[in-house]
Amino acid sequence: MSRRDQFLLRTALAEERSTSDMSATFSSMLDEEDEFGEGDEWEEDGVESDVDETLLVSNLGLSDETVRALQARGITALFPIQRLVLQPAMEGRDLIGRAKTGSGKTLAFALPVIEGILAEDREAAGGVPLDGRRRRGVPGRAPRCIVLAPTRELANQVAKEFESACPNLVVRSFYGGVPIGAQIRDLAGGVDVVVGTPGRVMDLIDRRSLKLDKIRYAVLDEADQMLDMGFQEDMENILGQAAGT
Repeated sequence: MSRRDQFLLRTALAEERSTSDMSATFSSMLDEEDEFGEGDEWEEDGVESDVDETLLVSNLGLSDETVRALQARGITALFPIQRLVLQPAMEGRDLIGRAKTGSGKTLAFALPVIEGILAEDREAAGGVPLDGRRRRGVPGRAPRCIVLAPTRELANQVAKEFESACPNLVVRSFYGGVPIGAQIRDLAGGVDVVVGTPGRVMDLIDRRSLKLDKIRYAVLDEADQMLDMGFQEDMENILGQAAGT
C-alpha cells in the first residue's frame, strides 16, 4: 500500500486573527476531510499520456520568474495536486492535502507561497521584480513563510524544493544536532522562508533570534507524523505566535 503524506497550509496569517481562532482552526483542520482528502487522491499508473493543457506551467498565471525556474528543472506541467492547491491557496484559503509519496506535494504548497511573496515584493517595489542580490541586501529581514517538518532530512528536502523553484528567495533550514550559532547568523542576515523542526524553531524563538511577526504563510508538512512524535504543543505555540501578530 502506498504511503500517504499530509500537509496543512495556512495563508494570510499577517491579517488580524486571534490566537484562539488559530488554535481552533488548527485542531479542526487536522480532523476534517476536505476536497483534498483521501477521497480525491489518485494513483500514477506510469503510462504516458497527452498532457492536460490546464496543467501546463505556462497556462497557470505564474510569474515569469517561477515559470523560468520550473522549466529550467524540466518541469513544464504540474501534477494534479499541485494544480488543485494553487488557486485556492492564492485566494487565501486554508488547506489540508493528502497524497501518496512522490506525487509532488512539496511543490504543491511551495508554489502559492512563492507566488505570494514575489507578488508582495513587486507591489512594494512599484511593480519591479526584486533580484536575488537586492533581496539578500536586506539584513534582518523577517521571514514571511514558516514550514514545520518532523525531521532534518525532510526540512532540507523542502528547503531545496523552494530554492529550486525560486532561486531568488532566501530559504534556510533549521534543525537540532548542529550548532545553533550559524543558524542564528542566517536569521540575522535576512530570510524569506524558514523550514525547520519544531524543537529547533522553538529554541530560536526563545532566544529571540526568530521573529514571526511578518509570517503570512504557515505549512505543517507531514503534520500527522509530527503529532505522533509529540510536537503538538510546539506546533501550536509556533502557529499561535504567527497568527497572533
